[in-house]
Amino acid sequence: MFLQVLPRPPETVHTSLKHKPDWVDVPKGPDHIHLQRNPELSFEDLHEARGIYVT
Repeated sequence: MFLQVLPRPPETVHTSLKHKPDWVDVPKGPDHIHLQRNPELSFEDLHEARGIYVT
């Protein structure tokens, strides 16, 4: 079996924060994007738009 090594993502996106429990700590920093809801685009489309989609 061939295992593909994925590249390091340019950022980390945290979604659906509106629904997270209070006890969950969300990392912060310049490479972390916080979204209260899921984005309008699908996760696949977001990866394609950023040029990091791997098949």
